[in-house]
Amino acid sequence: MKKLNEQLKINTYKNADIKTWGVWGKIDYKFKSNFDKILKKYQYKINLSIEKIQHKYLGLVNIPYTNFLITTKCTFRCKHCSDLIQYFNSKNHFHITYEQFKKDVDALLLGVNNIKGFCIIGGEPFLHKDIVKMAQYVDNKSKIQRVYIFTNGTIIPDEQTVKSLSQCKKLCISISDYRINPKLKDRIHYDELGELFKKYKIKLFFKNDFKWFDMGNIESRGRTREENLELYKKCNCYYNAIFNGKLHVCPRSANLLGLGDFNIEPDDYVDLRNIQDKKDSKEKLINFYSSCHPSPCEYCNSIEQRVEVMPAEQLTAEESV
Repeated sequence: MKKLNEQLKINTYKNADIKTWGVWGKIDYKFKSNFDKILKKYQYKINLSIEKIQHKYLGLVNIPYTNFLITTKCTFRCKHCSDLIQYFNSKNHFHITYEQFKKDVDALLLGVNNIKGFCIIGGEPFLHKDIVKMAQYVDNKSKIQRVYIFTNGTIIPDEQTVKSLSQCKKLCISISDYRINPKLKDRIHYDELGELFKKYKIKLFFKNDFKWFDMGNIESRGRTREENLELYKKCNCYYNAIFNGKLHVCPRSANLLGLGDFNIEPDDYVDLRNIQDKKDSKEKLINFYSSCHPSPCEYCNSIEQRVEVMPAEQLTAEESV
């Protein structure tokens, strides 16, 4: 078994953190007492030891969290979307079928011991007609510990959809509250969605403490591989992403490949549709998490270049052309 390198170390610590506190760390957990806080710290140490043993000695692949993009269609056209959804349009939109979704999930799980957080994303996932079936499918997978649907809050699903989603035991709805942007206040149904999901006892996470940074356009930056490698090592994006059957190190990498002819090296993603069996899946995942993947960084601003911007600022009509 390969020695734990930086990415595997990241996974190990993230797995222990999620197992102790929740997918978003300590913000998911409200302390009831100082004694409770102390217990959690001891629990974290235990979880970390277990994760290290599983990764280093047993060769088990535990994934902290991965995004699975089911559609690039969205109700917003965000100017600074780091996932590059603003570059998709009616001519190049991606919309996965339910049957293909199942095949890709099964291929991923072949070589995985567990996934702490499986996040269904878009675009806007509630624009996909099979969102319920997809959520129910991954909810029934024993290797997946928690299922999330990320929504921007612009769509109120019908009551039957919500009722069906309530059958998912592991599901949590994450609502991004973009009302911090005054121009979007009338488009986001924050309170109505909260009442609807609570009515059916679906767990909710209101994401309203985020910051957006300008990651730049999709033009090549002209860096060397060594320069991109340094950027890769500094980057704080640890969300893997699956787009059109390929597992990438981050959503930007995934969507770049989906947009067209960008130089994303084949070693920088796992082709889930080329998995032969359990052994093949495990080997490819271990190789993926044992390597650095700097080629997507060529199309992203460096840490120093990223400036904070208004969340969900919309493209103007002229910019959308």
